[in-house]
Amino acid sequence: MEKRQPAILVVDDDPDMVRGLHRLLSLDRYHVETAGSIAEMMDRPDWTNVFAILLDRKLPDGYAEDVSPQLKAIAPNAAVVIITGHSDLESTIALFRVGAEDYLLKPIDPDMLRDRLRRIDERRVSREALRREETERKRAEQALRESEKRMRCILNTAADAIITIDQRGIIDDFNPATEKMFGYTREELIGRNVSMLMPSLYREEHDESLGRYLATGDARIIGTTRELTAQRKDGSMFPIELSVSAVDHLGLFTGVIRDISERKALQKEVLNIATEEQRRIGQDLHDSIGQRLTGIGY
Repeated sequence: MEKRQPAILVVDDDPDMVRGLHRLLSLDRYHVETAGSIAEMMDRPDWTNVFAILLDRKLPDGYAEDVSPQLKAIAPNAAVVIITGHSDLESTIALFRVGAEDYLLKPIDPDMLRDRLRRIDERRVSREALRREETERKRAEQALRESEKRMRCILNTAADAIITIDQRGIIDDFNPATEKMFGYTREELIGRNVSMLMPSLYREEHDESLGRYLATGDARIIGTTRELTAQRKDGSMFPIELSVSAVDHLGLFTGVIRDISERKALQKEVLNIATEEQRRIGQDLHDSIGQRLTGIGY
């Protein structure tokens, strides 16, 4: 939908006043719309593009202060400027109490009118900018929530253990696969040093590697994949494949751990089969040669 041009609504029953204001405001490149009575003004179907209302205080069918509360309800973003021939303090206070933003005395001073509208328009532009910023912020927050939801879904359904630690090696978070892989509950792991998941042989090496990276930026293990040995809660050990990445802006490290027990078992089985096959071939060759040598002897 095409955005409508911001408009000033002039409400006055004096045709000369309406024409004069229309001419003046049009010269200042404002879009001007008019109404000659409260009824005509209130019958307006759409207020979304009106940012200022120049409202004569006394109209044939009522007073501005009587209709201002209703007007503010249907046009909350429009600044109401009352045009009046009276400047007594009591009347001025009454106008502000019913929601008027400003007032102008008749006959209207063009420069004063321009100054009032300029300030109103600046506030309108500022409000629109704030609304856009708020809309973008909410959109960004929604996108972030959706992204976090997708990431959490991925983490929760991943078969690999995914663990996040801080710069001291303290476990910050992990996925459900970690509990299944190591046998610990969430309460037993959060806030503990990740080295508890390693055999004692590797704990000192881990602390040294982490300290060296923080002190010098030497990323020997960051961004690489290594085969290591891990330790479950029950003390049993198993082979793993570990990949570590740094989340520098958060001061965190993320480790992805894959249990490669089946792979190692398969490799061992293949090696045993190959060794057995070599032994069999060697034995067959030995027997064949022995038979030939026996035949030659006869």
